Amino acid sequence: MYNPTETAERIKAIAKEKSIVIKHMLSELDVNHSAVTSMTKRGSWISCDSIAKIADYLGVSVDYLLGRVSDRGSLTEHERAVVITYRERKDMQTAVDTLLGVEKDTENKN
Repeated sequence: MYNPTETAERIKAIAKEKSIVIKHMLSELDVNHSAVTSMTKRGSWISCDSIAKIADYLGVSVDYLLGRVSDRGSLTEHERAVVITYRERKDMQTAVDTLLGVEKDTENKN
C-alpha cells in the first residue's frame, strides 16, 4: 500500500525544490541522518513522528508524503478551524454543503 522508497523520493524532490540539504534538515529535526537513505535503499520505514516532522519542515502534508493525496498542501490554521467547526456543527453541514455545491457523499470517494 505505502511505499517507503516513493515517500523518500517525494522528500528528496521537495527538499531539492526548496534548496534544503536533507542532512541539515534531519539534524535540525533530530531524526537519524540516514533515515531517507534507509527508506530509499532498504525500503525501511522511519517512525511516524519522523515523517510528521519532515512533512511539517517541508510544508507539506503527511498524506502527500505517503502518496495518499496528490495535493502537497497542508491545511492552514484557518482551514483547520473551519473543518473542526464543520464537524462539530452537524446542524449546519447541509447548508454549507449546499452553499459550496458539495455532494454529501464525496467524503467517501477516492
